[in-house]
Amino acid sequence: MARAVVALIISIALLLSGCRPAPAEGRAPDFSLPDLAGSQVSLRRMLRDGPVLVNFWASWCPPCKRKLPELEELHREFADQGLTIAGINLDGDPGDARAFLAAQPVSFPILFDARGTVAATFEVRGIPASVLVGRDGVILLRVVGHSAAGMSQLRRAIRDALEAGR
Repeated sequence: MARAVVALIISIALLLSGCRPAPAEGRAPDFSLPDLAGSQVSLRRMLRDGPVLVNFWASWCPPCKRKLPELEELHREFADQGLTIAGINLDGDPGDARAFLAAQPVSFPILFDARGTVAATFEVRGIPASVLVGRDGVILLRVVGHSAAGMSQLRRAIRDALEAGR
């Protein structure tokens, strides 16, 4: 039921915001969101360092809670090679995310999208949702949900992007 509510909220946000959704393939829309410290972080800026794995999650989402530690592993494995992981939290109250992260910290950037506007532009239909964006801004892979197969796909696509200089 929680997924249905998130999908509905995201759909409404998309309609109200007038934002254009990201195509299944093609260029990722740029965005700017506040991080834990309140500083604005943009996708365009993160892409300067290499590919970016954007992950949409919420503290109330059980699969998201299982995926975050695995994303932390990916971050530790690939950050030195140029990968940036951006966790985009969809909690209505950022305090919920902060409380969750106090118990389960991660070392990659966490950004807040309480209204779901960025999630809507990325056509997020369920969470957790991961979108790998190449350095050139092209969407390389989308993975919805959490599974061993999905994490293998992400790891393989990240390696391929880094090896190709994307």
